[in-house]
Amino acid sequence: MNEFYLILAIAIYYLLHSVLAASSVKNRLHPFLPPRYYRIFFNAVAVFLLVPIALIYTKSTFTSVFQATAITNGLGFLFLVMGTFLLLAALSQYDLGEFIGSKYLDQQKARIPNQLQISGLNKLVRHPLYFATLIIVWAWFLKRTTSLDLIIAIATSLYLIIGIHFEEKKLVDEFGEEYLAYQKKVKRLIPLIF
Repeated sequence: MNEFYLILAIAIYYLLHSVLAASSVKNRLHPFLPPRYYRIFFNAVAVFLLVPIALIYTKSTFTSVFQATAITNGLGFLFLVMGTFLLLAALSQYDLGEFIGSKYLDQQKARIPNQLQISGLNKLVRHPLYFATLIIVWAWFLKRTTSLDLIIAIATSLYLIIGIHFEEKKLVDEFGEEYLAYQKKVKRLIPLIF
């Protein structure tokens, strides 16, 4: 039963995350929520919606999918460190004030049009934050080997694959031919593979 509630909570989280990221939803909310507040609102909702998932996770009983060994634990730890390092490296390539949404809270600051980021980790993969997240969720499963961690890893992987499809449509709309050329050179989620 814990698995059902976790799946439901994750599905609601990812669905709302995608809906709120859609340009059409942003535009409809603009009369009630000015554009300069949208990003910070989006991130606040994302953090708030993690609370039910965390509560279900922490109050659940765990069943092992397979017996953890020193090898799986060591690999999990290694990939967890690697994924965290990649996540921090990917975040360092972005303006965190813009990413969080705090940069435009001051009415005097106009939104600067985005520039396509193709340096750093973006030379290896088009979505390095998603790639790092993928590594982290599967590393966590390798360390813990529970059914709940497997559900999180699978659900997150599926969401990232589906979410990238919609994210890429927005990026093509925003950057046009420049992004189409970038798509031909660099894999979307896993370097050299996918």
